[in-house]
Amino acid sequence: MSRPPPPGTPLWRPPASKPDQELVDAAYVSIDHILTAEQHDIELTGPLPPDSGRQARDPDAFDRTHFTIDWDNRHVTCPNGKQSRYWREASSRDQLPIIQVTFRLPDCTP
Repeated sequence: MSRPPPPGTPLWRPPASKPDQELVDAAYVSIDHILTAEQHDIELTGPLPPDSGRQARDPDAFDRTHFTIDWDNRHVTCPNGKQSRYWREASSRDQLPIIQVTFRLPDCTP
């Protein structure tokens, strides 16, 4: 039988080094959490919140789950297999980072 540690001995010690990536649930995937983690050189990874846009409510439209994002090559592929023709990094009205992409209408119509 093992003996308990002496009084005052920490039961948990933080790791000697911080992780490069943290896997989190949806409650922690917000722009504030992502930017804070980035300031500490940590990549925060978790599920996106549910889509509440018009396309998600329309069964005849493509919502964001139908698209594939290639971050390295800066393009998006629509469900018809066509790549976006325009990628622009910008800021929202709240000064949050956003990415705008566009497709030719005939390339990405359900």
